[in-house]
Amino acid sequence: MAPRGVLGTSRDRAAARVQSGRHVSPVVHRHLHDAARRHRVDPALLFAVADAESKFRPASVSRAGAVGVMQLMPHTARRYGVRDRRDPRQNIDGGARYLRYLLGRYNGDRHLALAAYNAGEGAVAQHGGRIPPYRETRNYVPIVMSRYQFYRQRLPGPGAALSGTQRH
Repeated sequence: MAPRGVLGTSRDRAAARVQSGRHVSPVVHRHLHDAARRHRVDPALLFAVADAESKFRPASVSRAGAVGVMQLMPHTARRYGVRDRRDPRQNIDGGARYLRYLLGRYNGDRHLALAAYNAGEGAVAQHGGRIPPYRETRNYVPIVMSRYQFYRQRLPGPGAALSGTQRH
């Protein structure tokens, strides 16, 4: 029997469905849960970032050159030891490690961590530790937070109990 949260029950399979009708593949779903647990990131937040970044598509490539489920740029992938950005397991693991780092750097402030995930840590620093005034970033943070609330209500697991993941 599959462990809870890895599509082992009909509730778990239903949780893989997203509001817009997109479906998370069982492989991506499992990697997201595994990486969230391994790196102590709220699974709902990791799902929300993956949804916003790529709609859970491992083959997604942005105009800027970000690749995969977590849309890793080459320098971020190298920083977190991701050798193949197209490999869903490596990509999700690298994105989860980066998100964990950002949450620590910004003392659990999800809004700033998400802004840095989107615009870069330098952009947040350049704007005095605030969300940069870039249109994309100003749109990105509330979209991810909305999806985060959606996944908090629907995903099984102990997301709220993870240490270092304050709720706002």
